[in-house]
Amino acid sequence: MPKPAAHSSATSRWGIHPLVDYSQSLLANMQQRTGRTFEEWVALTKKQKLGTVKERKDWLKATHGIGSSTGQMIADMVDGNGWDWVNPEAYLQTADRFYAAMFAGKKAHLQPIAEALIEAVQQLGSDVKVCPCQTIIPVYRTHVFAEIKPATLKRIDLGFAFGNTPPSPKLINTGGFAKKNRITFRYPLESVDDLTREVRGWLKEAYSRDAK
Repeated sequence: MPKPAAHSSATSRWGIHPLVDYSQSLLANMQQRTGRTFEEWVALTKKQKLGTVKERKDWLKATHGIGSSTGQMIADMVDGNGWDWVNPEAYLQTADRFYAAMFAGKKAHLQPIAEALIEAVQQLGSDVKVCPCQTIIPVYRTHVFAEIKPATLKRIDLGFAFGNTPPSPKLINTGGFAKKNRITFRYPLESVDDLTREVRGWLKEAYSRDAK
């Protein structure tokens, strides 16, 4: 495993994405599950000289019965990628880049809204984790209970894990419940002023519903 990046979880504003723990578990158990270590799988896959990640995943599945998540990891590692989802400190650096890219250029004016939302969710409890991905910022307690998404050049959508029982008719149904997604309702914000006491109350409700 590569040397951890200089960025530290002790100083980062972000939480470690749950996918990092999952990926570490896959690596730790790979030899027991598949008969080879991940280094051996990467070396074997490199020998095939397949050009794309998809081709490698398909080969691993068809030839060796390797599942999707493990296959994706091995296929990425052939190119030296994927470590930011295995190494916690590397993920934190990637999270910084994801966040900066989300609010670059024409979406820069949306960043104050995102900052206000991040502050609001972090005030809900010490067990809140804000974990940026490439296009969204999921917020975790036990599971994802909220999501910050720069949806257009004009607004951020604040998503909520409310199942099929929203606390207000003002919330917009995402269709997520039928698809078994966690985020099932959203509310658009076009300015910091849209983060009202009522919206903060919805965040608190979503956080409370996700208690262990």
